[in-house]
Amino acid sequence: MENLSANDTIKEVFTQELYNRIEEYVVKVEAARNELNHFSGLLHSCMRLWENETGKELPEELKSRAGMPRFSGVPSISKSRLESMSVPEAVFEIMKSIGSPLHLNDIVNRLLSGGFRPNVKDPKGQIRIALIRGTKRGIYKRVAGNTFIIDPSVRNKRYQDV
Repeated sequence: MENLSANDTIKEVFTQELYNRIEEYVVKVEAARNELNHFSGLLHSCMRLWENETGKELPEELKSRAGMPRFSGVPSISKSRLESMSVPEAVFEIMKSIGSPLHLNDIVNRLLSGGFRPNVKDPKGQIRIALIRGTKRGIYKRVAGNTFIIDPSVRNKRYQDV
């Protein structure tokens, strides 16, 4: 009976060790996914800025030379959809699509370069207010000064459901 108990203990320790390693890998994969989403978001913002500044789409040869993805796996928000959103909804959609920490200035730039035109005199102030209220509601977490991340518990929800 002692042998069986020792084997069970070894099996439990081994199982726990495997579980811990899998957890570590899941965290690493999620961090890599968030980083990829962050850089894809930056790339997408640059492309949108190019389009807004020049009125043209980025040439295909530049996309292929840079090895740039076509954003098929990157969440994006259409300009018309973004234009019809309130400030809190637009902030939520940007934070949700990126999934990694973003500074207030980056959020403002992404929204404005994406076509969002809030009907307020101080868009940055309104976006800051949306982030602070969202933090109080548990939608975002402040990770540094004016840097926020969407709470994982609401990442797969619609703004109206949080």
